Amino acid sequence: MLRFLYTILIFFLAFPTFNFAQYKANIDETMRSILEVRHSYIKKGVVVGAIVKGNSIEYFSIGDTTNLETLKQQFFEIGSISKVFTSLLLQTAVTNKEVSLQDEAIKYFPAGKKAPTFSNQNFTLLHLSNHTSGLVRMPGNFAPKNPMNPYADYTVEQMYQYLDTTALLYKPGLKSQYSNLGVALLGNILENKLKASIEKLWTERIFKPFGMKETFVTVPQKLVGRRSKGYAFSQEMQFWDLPSFAGAGGIKSTIVDMATFVQNSLTSNNPFIRNLIASTSVTTFEESETMDLGLGWYKRKRFPKTVLMHSGQTGGFSSFIGLDTLNSVGIVLLTNNTGIVFTDLGQYFLDTTKIVQELRPFITVADSVLSKYVGVYKLDESMNLRVTKEESGLFLQATGQEKFQLYAHNQWKFFLKVTQADVEFLENKKGIVDRLKLIQGGEYVCKKIE
Repeated sequence: MLRFLYTILIFFLAFPTFNFAQYKANIDETMRSILEVRHSYIKKGVVVGAIVKGNSIEYFSIGDTTNLETLKQQFFEIGSISKVFTSLLLQTAVTNKEVSLQDEAIKYFPAGKKAPTFSNQNFTLLHLSNHTSGLVRMPGNFAPKNPMNPYADYTVEQMYQYLDTTALLYKPGLKSQYSNLGVALLGNILENKLKASIEKLWTERIFKPFGMKETFVTVPQKLVGRRSKGYAFSQEMQFWDLPSFAGAGGIKSTIVDMATFVQNSLTSNNPFIRNLIASTSVTTFEESETMDLGLGWYKRKRFPKTVLMHSGQTGGFSSFIGLDTLNSVGIVLLTNNTGIVFTDLGQYFLDTTKIVQELRPFITVADSVLSKYVGVYKLDESMNLRVTKEESGLFLQATGQEKFQLYAHNQWKFFLKVTQADVEFLENKKGIVDRLKLIQGGEYVCKKIE
């Protein structure tokens, strides 16, 4: 969600790329062993998961000696998966004829506030839900006083001040660009229109019907002792408060509630739930040949089945859910350490042809070539990336973080096994390596400074 926090380089409320074919009926030894290896790099935190198959749920944990029944009671921040729940809430308002997907968002702005446009065209509630509004990822006036709890002091008033002075990046509906701002705005619009906090609206319209008894924006005081501590590798992180961005990433939940949500989404006979999932899973934008967007959902459509999914991340937590709606199979993965990456494993669960980092082929590169890449590369004002060569190969270390080995796709492009990140070394016109390109949820070119 943020540019200046990092998980082996960058924290963000994640947006995935997907590829699907088949699913696994349970957690197999390949998934378990990979998760165990990834946890061994980090040594803190836990992965807790649930495999949903029809009316059965298999729970499991990796990397913690805590009793599984205790882990099932703990609260995790689910980050951007909250966006799914904001879109579900939107659909309830559409069904109740309280709003329309085609309503221009400006219709629900506070009096006197302006909405940005592109060639005088306004964005709609639909555009906010499926990231086609033309809004930027984060508002330009976002300047946290406390980077460890970055959203705590950002107000709704600041949001509308920014919207009053900015412009859209492109014509609404033209293309999709992930926007935390857009979904946060959608949550605020729904609060204003429906005259209740988003937590109350979620509780009454989504959590209760889906059987989610312990899912909150603000965990009740009597339950705060069950909040998992969050980590970024070895560093303990603060919990995130998102008063104005709750719709984009504010939910805290348990593995039991998230598994219940997935199971009811797949198997419930309740007409309300069936219609809600069916409505939000309809394609609203064709992003590419392989991926569509529904309302809040990323979806990969492969005849004759549809798979819905979303991932999320905050300062100390990561999450993933995936649903195969044809075969009533789903998966939930939660962790309280952002150094433990598993979005690719969630995809692997639904598609055995998906190559996870550990299973990617790599080659050996000559020492003379590796030596050209050694140096320090500047990512931003607060972080450098140091590349070193050791007997076993090339290593990458971000400021204040551990060192991890790079594995070669080819002679200039490498990848990390512990996270979904690629590193490419770039030469200038004289054939001298002077830049490093980091590819992780975006591309970041880092100039060589040493």
